[in-house]
This record gives sequence, structure tokens and C-alpha cells, in this order.
Amino acid sequence: MIEIFNTPLKISIVVYLFTFVLFYMVKPKLMFTKNNRMREFGTSNKKTILPIWLVSAIVGILTYNVSTLINNFLKPLYNKIVAHQLNIDMKCE
Repeated sequence: MIEIFNTPLKISIVVYLFTFVLFYMVKPKLMFTKNNRMREFGTSNKKTILPIWLVSAIVGILTYNVSTLINNFLKPLYNKIVAHQLNIDMKCE
């Protein structure tokens, strides 16, 4: 893997920025008005329960948790399984 992406924090920052830029380019109607302005937080007609700042915080937390899970649990588990399979397959008796 590229040397830049060697920690979960760096991976999650890149994924977060990509996701946030994607949200800002797509501008879902749930978060933006017809004039491409961000909706305020609230429950009335012109407001939303999912403002862009709340979604960005949730995406940031989720990307860090997923990248930490992959880096600390799934990658070592995968390496252990592959190493075990290679040891079994490489025995020539």
C-alpha cells in the first residue's frame, strides 16, 4: 500500500474529505435548498434533521472507526489466514 496511507487516521481523513466533497457536489435535497444553500437544523418545512455539519461529523466518526477496524483487526486476520494457507499448500511430501 502507498506509504501515505499507513495509519487509520490518514486513511480516514482522505476518505472523509472525498465523501464530504462528493456530498457538496451532489447537494442532496435533504441537506440543501433549491438555491443550493445549506438547510438549517430543525423540523419545519424549510429545515432538516440531517444538516451537512451533522452528516459530516457522522461520516468522520464512521470512517475512522472502519479504517481502525480494517487496520487493526481485518488486515492481521487476513495475513494470518494467508500465511496459514501458504504453509499448508507449500508442504511437498
